[in-house]
Amino acid sequence: MPVRSRRWQTEQDRPAGVARTKFTATRYEYAAAQNQAKAIASLLRGGHEQLTDLIHRRRR
Repeated sequence: MPVRSRRWQTEQDRPAGVARTKFTATRYEYAAAQNQAKAIASLLRGGHEQLTDLIHRRRR
């Protein structure tokens, strides 16, 4: 098997490094989106609770 030069190994490793960086960025974006979704869900639950309470008060 031929011995690879240092330059070849560096060029070969670059795509893996780029992929790792993109994967890390994507994972961060998904985590941020999950946090936002949880925050919105919490706001919607609170709004639903308030609306339900107002409807029940109105009916009394």
